[in-house]
Amino acid sequence: MRKILALLCVTLLTICSVTTVAALIPEPALSLPTLPQQYLETRFHAIQQGFEQRATLFLKGRPFQRWEMNRPRKNILIEFDQLNEWRFRTWYVDPNAKTLIARMDFMVAQELLEKGLYKKPALLAFDYNQTDGNYNASTVLLNGYKFLALESPTPQTLKHFFLLLQNHRVTQLVRLAGASETAAELGVPYWTNKLKMNAQNNETFLNIPQPYNPSPYTLHYYATNVWPENHGVAAVELLKLILKVRRNADPNGLIACHSTHGNGRTGTFIAGFLLLNEIDRQIATGISKNAVDVSVEKIVMQLSLQRPYLVRKAEQYITLYRLLDLYVKNLK
Repeated sequence: MRKILALLCVTLLTICSVTTVAALIPEPALSLPTLPQQYLETRFHAIQQGFEQRATLFLKGRPFQRWEMNRPRKNILIEFDQLNEWRFRTWYVDPNAKTLIARMDFMVAQELLEKGLYKKPALLAFDYNQTDGNYNASTVLLNGYKFLALESPTPQTLKHFFLLLQNHRVTQLVRLAGASETAAELGVPYWTNKLKMNAQNNETFLNIPQPYNPSPYTLHYYATNVWPENHGVAAVELLKLILKVRRNADPNGLIACHSTHGNGRTGTFIAGFLLLNEIDRQIATGISKNAVDVSVEKIVMQLSLQRPYLVRKAEQYITLYRLLDLYVKNLK
């Protein structure tokens, strides 16, 4: 009997020990498995094809204004008015109609429209290259670089905003909407208590919380509070921002950029980024800075086939010209 009791005690102690140890071992992480690389590449390829088909239909054979140093403001304004007329006729069957009808190629994302996932319906993503069915974002592909152009999150869409960045494995996030402006537009300061500074290289990172996972999703983060909505910004400020982002940019990476609505300032940043890259590419081939051949008009029209109103206001268009003036002037 004593042996039996002793055996039972040992068995109970063993069970308790195993249970205690098991309780200390965490369950496997239940965080979101991000999209497979094969899926992303297939999706990028389809969007690239969609863009190229639209570029062939609406841009091929059309002349573009070449950038010129110190071009007069009045000439830039005339060019912007002509560009606006061009893209309105591209997006809509009749841009002067009381009720606008979208061309088939530029139908807005119906899923987002039906869910009410937008701040302004005219600034919705196009259907063919919408990034996600739960967030107003467009996948923009040009000259080998990949961007997400998206509106700033609201309290209702913040969860989808974070999941979007993580699910598509965004490597850099650029915020162009100021903190006070974000609040006024029913936005949310999503970066609060989520930023980490690296003093050694002066880099800032955003730590996105992952559900069921103690480790955050971390990406490079850049922000500016000096660019009012619907306005241009000092060329020197835009240049500083672009150079910071370019320092960590990788053609294989994905840069997400948002202003309040993800159109005017977002498009201006993306256009500036691409224009400076093109200048550097030409300089690297031996072309002198005085012979650089780039077109603000062409880049903006190419972007306008991928999201409406990228570079929305005349002052933003002028900013791009002054950005190139400043950059080329300071090239050695």
